[in-house]
Amino acid sequence: MIQAMHHERHKQKEIAVAIGVNQSTVLRELKRVK
Repeated sequence: MIQAMHHERHKQKEIAVAIGVNQSTVLRELKRVK
């Protein structure tokens, strides 16, 4: 039970990191285009 909750939190953290990386990449691309 506790292990499953920990796994979910870890997965959410990975998703958040992936989104953060994508956002910074997109922002960099937008700046380059302008």
